[in-house]
Amino acid sequence: MLEKVQESIKLVAKNDANEVVGGVFGYIGYYAGFKIDILWTREDTRGVGLGTKLLIEAENRAKQLGATIAILDTFSFQAEDFYLNNGYKVFGRISDYPKENQEFVFLKKDLK
Repeated sequence: MLEKVQESIKLVAKNDANEVVGGVFGYIGYYAGFKIDILWTREDTRGVGLGTKLLIEAENRAKQLGATIAILDTFSFQAEDFYLNNGYKVFGRISDYPKENQEFVFLKKDLK
């Protein structure tokens, strides 16, 4: 019988006023894969490197816990370019979802 192996990674970024301005939520599951469910930054903090810092810290923690790959999904109109700029590669797309001329994009990054 297989046992479910899962290690959560949860990071929260706060500003000087102790307000939450971003975070990453994911887990390491079967076969040492780090699945990123959410990476979010507050709109007024975008473009200053916070998202990249959160992503790198999450990847480093995942590697320390034995992850060898990071996997995530996004929409083409959301954060695809952000992940591409951070070393992720597209491995799949669903066209015309959620609307015509938009795509649901699957990305991965080798963490070895």
